[in-house]
Amino acid sequence: MEKQEGKAKGKGEQENTKTSQTSSPPPELVQFLHMVASSELRIPSDVDPSHPLDPSVYAVGGGPRAASFKPEDPDPPVIVFSKTYCQFSTKAKKLLKSYDLSPPPKIIEVDLRDDSEHIKTLLTRLSHHSTFPNIFVQGVSLGGSDDLQRLHLSGELMTVLTNAGVDVQSEIADGLGPA
Repeated sequence: MEKQEGKAKGKGEQENTKTSQTSSPPPELVQFLHMVASSELRIPSDVDPSHPLDPSVYAVGGGPRAASFKPEDPDPPVIVFSKTYCQFSTKAKKLLKSYDLSPPPKIIEVDLRDDSEHIKTLLTRLSHHSTFPNIFVQGVSLGGSDDLQRLHLSGELMTVLTNAGVDVQSEIADGLGPA
């Protein structure tokens, strides 16, 4: 049995990997991803992230918390929530790096943030994935390191990335070799 940061995964556990980008992510998830990908804002310590948060919490730009969601400034298509000390996060980042993506993934090292507990709670509530890493493509969680590896080995990862507008510049992705 494999232990990922946050929970154990057994053989009988059903996979919930999303390889299709057919549905739009919930608005709160979009706002959350935008905030962490495009600013240094933190989740305030006085909010309860286990419940939906007011959109002003995720506000970027303007005044201290002025709402300024700018769709003309697109978020990176690939966002990875990682922990610096987690072997599964390291493995996932290494695999993504082997694809030589453009634009490169936005890596959020959760353990280096002072709002790390709120980030974990929000990720669990919004993506239903409670372990690290948590890899998002176009606002949809692909899951963790093992999910990413499965997509890579099946050839689906290349499709997911290119459908998201990411340029894959490495030949390793074509050969599906080990990363």
